[in-house]
Amino acid sequence: MIETAELDLIRQNVARFGDGVVRPSLDALNHYPDVALPERLFGTLTEMGLFDLPADGSGALSVALETLSAVAAAPAASVLAHVMGRELLTASGRESLLGVIDGHASRPTFAYPIYAETSGPSPLRVRRAGNEIAIDGTARLVVNAPVARALVLPALEADATPVVLAIEASAAGVRVGEPLLTLGMRGCPTADVAFDGVRVPADRLIAGSSGAAALIDDVARRLRGPVAAICAGILGSSLHAAVAYGRERHQGGRAIVEHQEVRSILARMIEDHVLCRDAAERLSRGVLSEPDALALLVRCKERAAHATCDGVQLLGGYGYMEEYGQERRMRDAKQAQCLLGRTEWLRQRLTSAFVDGGARP
Repeated sequence: MIETAELDLIRQNVARFGDGVVRPSLDALNHYPDVALPERLFGTLTEMGLFDLPADGSGALSVALETLSAVAAAPAASVLAHVMGRELLTASGRESLLGVIDGHASRPTFAYPIYAETSGPSPLRVRRAGNEIAIDGTARLVVNAPVARALVLPALEADATPVVLAIEASAAGVRVGEPLLTLGMRGCPTADVAFDGVRVPADRLIAGSSGAAALIDDVARRLRGPVAAICAGILGSSLHAAVAYGRERHQGGRAIVEHQEVRSILARMIEDHVLCRDAAERLSRGVLSEPDALALLVRCKERAAHATCDGVQLLGGYGYMEEYGQERRMRDAKQAQCLLGRTEWLRQRLTSAFVDGGARP
């Protein structure tokens, strides 16, 4: 367990990175892919060790992603995708592939489709051919695909058995599409990846029929806290921006932050921020039952999306202007609702865990 002092140090270092590197790059992040990402963005993330933070109960990854998301959620989502890929290799006992799929000092090593349902059907199909596997299909919305060295992807064998693959992005026949324009988290490089009979060594299949689905679910559970932390960071930033504007803007002879209705909206945002921060901490510890964890994650995602809409409303017409940042936070919060599965899909899993699992209130 990491001590509080160490978590505080992580928070301080990430905050300095956010103010010194990310904040001056917000315009580029907001206009990606029409504008290139800053060269030093991923390099600094790598130097700081954010791509190496563990997805364990220490809370280090959650603290880092919450602090980073308070400035911009896009780099936090990029870190999350890399960690998902890395943890899948590690949890499957295939760390040796890390030496084959080498990292790069100025970019994340792994790409993963973090917006997809973790146990949903994969569009990729795998056929075994001796010492090789052949892959067909198109993986959609693969985060980090335009910049990463390796793709870690769920797929299905001919009999619909789930598997997990780890493939070099430069492998012959792999076609990484153009960076996609997404609703939120625009500075998080995302692309579709097409495979047409691509053949790679069979050892790139890192998890087969014996437990690929369970492996993905297990790693996703460990990343629920960091997802809630991203929501908390976005929401907290929206709240502070709304309070600052409320103090500066005057109407009827007083600052609008003194008006009762404005204070009521701010109160709801404060409540939601506390909920999300608490959710991130509890989910990171991994001590909740499955129904409790799913319910908390869904509520956290939804409250962040709702609260950032309130943040836009409090700024009036300025809330829709790019310069004030609230419209970006609102879009980022909506995109965060898809992390590790959409909220409606998570609700179905919640119902199954509670009803079919025999849970009691």
